[in-house]
Amino acid sequence: MPRTLSSNIHREWLEHNRSPPGRAGVPTAGASARSAFIPQEDVMKTMWFTVLIAASSALAASSSTMQVYAMDASGNEHQVLYTDSAWEWLEVPLSALGNTLPSDLKLTASGLPEGVTITLKAKKTFNTMAALRVEVKRTAAAKKSRVDSMATITLTSGTQELTTVQIPVSGVGYEQ
Repeated sequence: MPRTLSSNIHREWLEHNRSPPGRAGVPTAGASARSAFIPQEDVMKTMWFTVLIAASSALAASSSTMQVYAMDASGNEHQVLYTDSAWEWLEVPLSALGNTLPSDLKLTASGLPEGVTITLKAKKTFNTMAALRVEVKRTAAAKKSRVDSMATITLTSGTQELTTVQIPVSGVGYEQ
């Protein structure tokens, strides 16, 4: 069975943190086939360390949602989309769309308060990026409340989901 990175780290940690002879612990065979003891508390720490590495690796591998940025007409980057605007562009790597900009690209947004929508208005390519002009609208009722949400935007072509991106959406509330 080939060794994984976490098993190598675990082995190196064990080798480095051996107990001196005569201390109570768990027996283990060393690199030179001699016995050594590892204290019980070190064994527990090692187990938790291994579980933590495995969990963080699994979480990183399962995360397919990427953070994107907004861009205004002058090319300035913004870290949020603003409500009640139709001048913003989202920058999405073409590689996330299959290295092409589909003619039937559709956008669906979730994670927004009731009455807040994001609509795809135009699309074009720029070098290795897809530039998607979006409009963020609110209903009259939604304009009364401040918006501070993380939009999850799914881009599809036909029935195929191409990618999912995230960007914060922000807007002030108005009294009416």
